Amino acid sequence: MSAKRYYVALLVMAAISIWLRRAILIHLIANASLDDELFIHTARYLKAGHWLGPYNDVTLVKGMMYPLFICATSLAAIPLKVAEQAAYLAAAALTAGLARRRFGNNHLALVLFGLLAFNPVLWNVKLARVIREGLYVSLSLAVVALAVLIAFPTHDDGDHYGRRILQGFSLGLIGGAFWLTREEGIWLLPTLAVVLAVALLGILQPDWVPHSERGVFQRRSDHVKSIALPFVVALAVFYATVGLVAGLNYRHYGISETNEFRAKSFLRAYGALGRIQHNEWRRYVFFPKDARQRAYSVSPAAGELRPFLDGSPGEAWRREGCKYVDMNPCSEVPTGWFIWELRDAVAYAGHYGSAVEAMHFYDTLANEIDDACARRSIDCLPPRTTLLPPFRREYLWKAVRGGKAVADVLFTMGNGVVGSAPSLGSPQEIDAFAKIVDGVYPPSILTIQGWAAAVSGTPTVRLYSHGEQPAQNSIGMLPSQDILAAYPGLKVSRFHLETDCPVEACDLVVGETEGQLRVPMVQLVPGASFQTPGVILTIETASVPDTTKSAGGVRVKIAAILASGYAIAFPILAILGAFGLMLATLFQRRRPIPTSMLALGLGSVVAVVTRIGLLAYIDASSFPASKLHYVSPASPFVIIFTILGIYSGCSVAGHKESSPDRTQA
Repeated sequence: MSAKRYYVALLVMAAISIWLRRAILIHLIANASLDDELFIHTARYLKAGHWLGPYNDVTLVKGMMYPLFICATSLAAIPLKVAEQAAYLAAAALTAGLARRRFGNNHLALVLFGLLAFNPVLWNVKLARVIREGLYVSLSLAVVALAVLIAFPTHDDGDHYGRRILQGFSLGLIGGAFWLTREEGIWLLPTLAVVLAVALLGILQPDWVPHSERGVFQRRSDHVKSIALPFVVALAVFYATVGLVAGLNYRHYGISETNEFRAKSFLRAYGALGRIQHNEWRRYVFFPKDARQRAYSVSPAAGELRPFLDGSPGEAWRREGCKYVDMNPCSEVPTGWFIWELRDAVAYAGHYGSAVEAMHFYDTLANEIDDACARRSIDCLPPRTTLLPPFRREYLWKAVRGGKAVADVLFTMGNGVVGSAPSLGSPQEIDAFAKIVDGVYPPSILTIQGWAAAVSGTPTVRLYSHGEQPAQNSIGMLPSQDILAAYPGLKVSRFHLETDCPVEACDLVVGETEGQLRVPMVQLVPGASFQTPGVILTIETASVPDTTKSAGGVRVKIAAILASGYAIAFPILAILGAFGLMLATLFQRRRPIPTSMLALGLGSVVAVVTRIGLLAYIDASSFPASKLHYVSPASPFVIIFTILGIYSGCSVAGHKESSPDRTQA
C-alpha cells in the first residue's frame, strides 16, 4: 500500500467515525451542579474573560482544562462532541503512525487506527454527557503515544534536535492538560515507567533490540541525551503549564492551587477526619456518628459543622448516596458522597467567603484533630494526607470482586450499549446551555393533567424520582368546580404536571404518609383511575413529545452493530493479545520486535491493569466504580495491546524480524 492510499484510508475512517459520533447527541443534565452545569458555567466565564468566575465552594473543585476546551470549541463554533472526537482521532492517528513507522506495515497501522476510531465507549450515553472523560480519553492516549515517540528515537531523529524539542514541548503541554482535567493523573505513571524501562534496557542491552534499530547512535551517551533532552523539555513545559494555572488562581482567588482536591489544606483536613477510629467498621462509611461525636468533642472547627453534618443537609446527602450503594441499613452518608457533604457543611458554616478563608478553616480543622490524636484524647489511626480511606484487609476480597466487575465493563467496551437520551432540565435551561455546546438532545417533557380527591384535607400532589438524577418538574393547580360538584363530600385538587423525568424513573405521589397513593408514571395514561381508602386519582390527559427524530436513526444502528461486535470479540482477542505480548517479551533476544512497539504494548497492559486496580480499590472502599465513564480512559489501551500483542505474537511465531520500510513517506 502506498503512503497516499494509507492517508486516504485513514481520512475516510476518521470521517466515518465523526459521522457516527455526530449521531450521538449530548445528553445534558442541566441541574448536575458538579458536572454538566459546572463545566458549562465555567466555560461561560472563560469565554467572557472572567477566568473561572466568582469564588464559591465549587469554583476550584474540578480541573479547569475541560471548561477551557468547551470555551475553545464554542469560540470556534464546533460542536463539542465533534471536537472531542477529533481530538481522540488525532491521538489515535499518532498511535497508528508509530506502529506504521516502527513495524513498516501500513495495513497493521490502519487496522489499529480503525479499531481505535470506532471505539464504542465514546458512543455510550455516559460519555454523551458534558463530562471530562470525553476529553480525558484522548489526553491519556496522547500522553503515552508521545512518551513512546520520544523514548525511542529513529535514524531520522538522531541529529534533529529541533524536532526532539518540539516533541518534548508537545508532551509537556498535553501532559499538563491531562493533569488539569482530572485529579487521578498518577494512574499513568506506571505506564510511563514501563516505557522508559524498556528504552533503558535497549540502551544497556543492544542485543535486545532488532538489527534495524542498531547504529542509530554511535555512543550510548548520545542515545541517552537524545531521550533526556525532550523529556527535560516536557517536564519544564508541564510544570510551566500547571504553574500558570496555579498562578492565575492565586491572582484571582488568593491560593496557588490548580484544584482544591489537591490542596494540602483540604487533604490534611479530610485525612484527619478519616483517621478517627470507629466503634465498628462498616464498608462505605467514612465518618460515622461515633467518629463525628469524637471530632466535635476535641475540635471547635468540627463543632461548627455539626448542625449541617447531623442536620437536614447531611440527611439530603445520605438519601442521595444511598440510592447507589449496597448498604443495609444505609444510615450514614456513603464515603463517595461524604467529600461533597463536608464541603457543603463548610460552605453552610460560612467559610467559603474566599479561598484563603476556606483553606485556613481546613488547616484549623486538621490541626485540632491531629493535636487531639497526638494527645491521645481520642483513638486515632496514623496521620493521613489523602482522599483514600484507611486500608483494611476486608477491602482485598471486595477489591477482587470489584475488579472483575470493572474488567467486564472495560473489556466489553460497554457491552454493546450505545446512543443518547433526552436531556434533563427545563427547555429554557437546555436552550441556554445548547448555545455553548451545540448538538444537544432536546428534553422529553411529559405533560399530565388530572385531579386528586381525598376524604379529609386537600390532597397534595408531588413527583418522586428514583433515577440517577433528580428530575425537573412543575406542578400547577387548576380550577376544579366540576369535580367538586360530582364529589361534594371530598376535598379536590386538579393539577397540571410537566416534568423531564423518564416515565420509568418516577412516581406520582398523592397525599402524605397516611393513606398515601403512589403510582408509577408508566401507568399514568388518559382515563386511568387509582384509589385507596382515602384518596382518588384520575388522569385526564397525558402526552410525551416525539423525540425519535433526534435519536440518530441509521447511524446509531450502525454504531450499535459495531459496539456489539467489540463486546463479543475483545474479551477473547484481549487474551490472545496478552499472550502474544508475553511471547514477544520472552523471545525478544532471539526474535526481536521493535522495542518501541513492545514498550507501547506492555505500557498499554500496565495502563489497563492500573486503571482496573485503582477502580477496584475505590469500588471496595468508597463507592461502586464499575461504571463505563470511569473505565473509559483505559479503553484505547485495551485495543492497542490487543492488536500489537496479536501481531507481535504472530511475528515471533513466524520467526521474522520486522523492519521498517524506509521508502514510505
